[in-house]
Amino acid sequence: MAYPATMREIGDAVWSLGSGRPGTHLLILGGVHGNELPGVVIVRELLEAFERTPDDLKTGTLTLAFGNPPAIARGLRGSAPHRDLNRCFLPEKMVGRSEYENRRAAGLATHIDCADVLLDLHATNKPSVPFLATTLLTAEHERLADAFDCERMLIVSPSAIEGTTDGRINARGGTGFIYESGLSSDLTSADSVRWAVHGVMAMLGMTDCPVPTPRPAKQKYELVEPLLLTDAGFRFADGRGLASFEPMAPGDVIGRTGDGPVAAPFDGVLMFPKVPELWKVGNPLVFFARAIS
Repeated sequence: MAYPATMREIGDAVWSLGSGRPGTHLLILGGVHGNELPGVVIVRELLEAFERTPDDLKTGTLTLAFGNPPAIARGLRGSAPHRDLNRCFLPEKMVGRSEYENRRAAGLATHIDCADVLLDLHATNKPSVPFLATTLLTAEHERLADAFDCERMLIVSPSAIEGTTDGRINARGGTGFIYESGLSSDLTSADSVRWAVHGVMAMLGMTDCPVPTPRPAKQKYELVEPLLLTDAGFRFADGRGLASFEPMAPGDVIGRTGDGPVAAPFDGVLMFPKVPELWKVGNPLVFFARAIS
């Protein structure tokens, strides 16, 4: 498809539009995982919308990007099996590596480093209610969270998941979110993503869209640790590993390996249970998280 002449192409599948007036530099990513469709749809809509009415950008700079174009074209999570672009934003993974995701991360990192605010639009490979995720929680994160019509926020320790887009911008003093809108194939969630994106732009003074009204404080969870697949194999217990935010109590049997049962380590919830095609020895099967005040 043809992309807007009003938006300058500044990289591979990266476009930018300046208002000519001071303000926030907002970067919106879709398709960092190529099969997560709602974010791809919203980035495409924004490109088309600002072609029609570029003057709708009142202040600041808007940059839009498709995260992983080869994966988007093939409808897959990564450009090859077990590739994950959203683990590659670390210096040691962006230098001297031949894999596409590592090279792509190096290219996108230059745009992340120029932004003040990042919205990275994701979806899950098993069902989930919508939620925000971030490696850092500041007053600005709390303020912008009001634009998202969800009730939960996940604080991700960099030791639990390293090399994410939001982790990079947060570490550099910006404000980064990942919005998990629900199941990756469910395009009905695009409405909630659409309103959240426009709400954030309004809150930043970038458009004349209505500013969202304050929402109740979100329930916060801390992602603590992964359960890794080993050579002993694994299978989820009946009724387990079906969706994110599945509750668990200490001692609950989550699944079994060749070495015996695997028990929940504390009161909390299961997050990001993986579909079998994403299983790989040494990689996470699921993550354990706990509610925090």
